[in-house]
Amino acid sequence: MWRGCNGFVSNDVLQVMVHTQTHTNLRQYACAKCGALFCTKDKFLDHHRRQATVGSGFILDNIIYQCTYCNKKYPTETILRNHMQSHIYNFMCQYCSNTFSKASGLRKHI
Repeated sequence: MWRGCNGFVSNDVLQVMVHTQTHTNLRQYACAKCGALFCTKDKFLDHHRRQATVGSGFILDNIIYQCTYCNKKYPTETILRNHMQSHIYNFMCQYCSNTFSKASGLRKHI
């Protein structure tokens, strides 16, 4: 068993090899659209999916996930879920009941 940084633990030799690539300066995957470089294929594909927009020709598959609040479209369910957090306001001002999506917004308000 290998115990690495930030709690990464694995018995799988391949997973350990891929993980250790994130600690090198070797960036062997490049985005053709923006030139960004990535150390692992998974990180490159994640970037690729995040850059995808409808009609851009940059979508990896035909599945589109749409936000029910603002109708923005995203290429993966995970990215849509992350986006939808911006519509949830969990931080309320104790003085005026305004709500904010981030604690930093509430701090600026007060």
